[in-house]
Amino acid sequence: MSGFQGAQPDIFQLDGDFFSTFQFEEGKVLGHGLSGVVVEATSLNNPLVKAAVKKFSLLGSDSGAKKTETFIKEVSIMQSMRHPHLVQCVLAARCPQYLALAMPLYPLGSLESKLSELYPALARLYLSQTADAVAYLHGARIAHGDLKLDNVFLMTGEHAVLGDFGLALWLPDHSAGYVPASLCGGTQSYMAPEAKNAGDDCLVDPVKLDVYAMGVMLWCMLVKVKASWTYDYLEEANTDPDVDDRFRPVLRNVLEPEPAKRASVEELLDALSQLVI
Repeated sequence: MSGFQGAQPDIFQLDGDFFSTFQFEEGKVLGHGLSGVVVEATSLNNPLVKAAVKKFSLLGSDSGAKKTETFIKEVSIMQSMRHPHLVQCVLAARCPQYLALAMPLYPLGSLESKLSELYPALARLYLSQTADAVAYLHGARIAHGDLKLDNVFLMTGEHAVLGDFGLALWLPDHSAGYVPASLCGGTQSYMAPEAKNAGDDCLVDPVKLDVYAMGVMLWCMLVKVKASWTYDYLEEANTDPDVDDRFRPVLRNVLEPEPAKRASVEELLDALSQLVI
């Protein structure tokens, strides 16, 4: 599983359809990812009970082998990791034509959908909660690999949860955790300079890539704009008048272009906790 060493997940083996088996009605599409589509599901027994179901198609030239690998990795992480700011797996199943991963439905949406409503204290709260979850993952030798506002969801107005583990990596215990850049995915607009410019054989530190991506998230929340690969985030952090001055030192440390000088997740959490807002 591309180096992933998580526990063997609990997955139902179904002869029929996920939705009919568990008595859910398949609803609107909530989003698309590299591995599948996420749809809303409503209980036929109680319309107030809803879930988000990620479907991984098994159709294709490789009979779904790559998507099965991603599915098993996601389910393994979600079932073995327990943290208040990580999305949990409700059900996982293999159907004849697709794999299904059921999660809680977060009707308030993602952080990206709430950009216009954010203010500095909320930005600090949401990033602190995300960073706490990431520190927990790193402690379990897992790098998230695709940190962005789209992958953080709001349980309530003051409770954010991190999801989407399709690009997560199990970190080696050797070589200080460095891996070939070819193993790292991510979204380009959140990608650290060393990953953008690396050849496939170059080694990068996925932990520091996660930190940089959280710096981009923080900058986006402070200035209320979506990420773009065209931005020089460090320059923007230093000069953009929309950045609250209290956050500039934090941004400089996590958007540092040299990985060795970039702050750790623990240093980010400490800096956020010391801000007076």
